[in-house]
Amino acid sequence: MKRLKLIFFLLLSMSVIGQDDLVTARMTDYQVLYRGYPNKVIFSTNERPLCAECDTVYPTGELNEYIVIPGVGRTKTISFSNGQEISLRVSRLPDPTLFYGSAPNRGKVRRVSSMLRATYGPEMNLWGKFEVISWTVSIGLETFKGEGYKISDEVKAYFGSVKSNGCFSVIAKIKGPDGIVRSLAGGFSY
Repeated sequence: MKRLKLIFFLLLSMSVIGQDDLVTARMTDYQVLYRGYPNKVIFSTNERPLCAECDTVYPTGELNEYIVIPGVGRTKTISFSNGQEISLRVSRLPDPTLFYGSAPNRGKVRRVSSMLRATYGPEMNLWGKFEVISWTVSIGLETFKGEGYKISDEVKAYFGSVKSNGCFSVIAKIKGPDGIVRSLAGGFSY
């Protein structure tokens, strides 16, 4: 019986030692790399990535953790010094949520709110700085336009002259951390 256990142990250890390590990747942001965004990726190997096809790959200082910022293409292949490769899917960043003051899209705003912003909600494991380039606010038949994140005094004065329980819409041009300018629309009540 002891001899059988020894043979089994030797066979098991030889099969484990003889296998090559398979490289896998774990990403904190939905198992996809976002184009132009610093994606955190943890590789399951101690080999350093060699990335001729990626735009940038930076070590974070943590064990096997890297920041990968892909450019164009739907997939990125990352090669390692041991000859293995891993292909990862690439997508554009999802659109953020438009906020008027502290109210998200479809929310009720305070009339004194004076800024627009775009960000990801708490349900998204993403961060990013979005810049409001320009906006158009439509309240009834009136339309107001402006640039930057601050709402004009003209819009705030108009809010003061209309009765409560109305709706208005906002269309904003937003520049994301990936450099893409998006048009976001939002509807709000007051």
